[in-house]
Amino acid sequence: MQHPETAVDAAWEAAPSEGEMEAPPKPGPSGTSGSDMLTIMRDFLRAALLAKFDISPETYRQQFRSTSVAHGENPTETYHRLKSLYRRWLQPERHTKEQIGEAIILEQLLRVLPADVRT
Repeated sequence: MQHPETAVDAAWEAAPSEGEMEAPPKPGPSGTSGSDMLTIMRDFLRAALLAKFDISPETYRQQFRSTSVAHGENPTETYHRLKSLYRRWLQPERHTKEQIGEAIILEQLLRVLPADVRT
């Protein structure tokens, strides 16, 4: 069986953000082209798959932080895998440098604070 992440791997880049997923789109006016409807349906399906398999930026953050070099993987392949996880985690095409920096700083802050302060 194919891993759920692999099933949506290529589609993640354009996935709707949290809260954007609603009911399936209804057929548009007669002026809506077939390719527009396919795009709408593809985006809805992508969001539904990501939600069903609980794949979120947090999933990719955890994978990014726990990455090790896979057996037989060369440094270039590891770099590209890390870069892909980074893009899925922090979504630089959707967030500013400030927002990305804030996410990294907050993560590190949570990592260094005592457990009783984190909650």
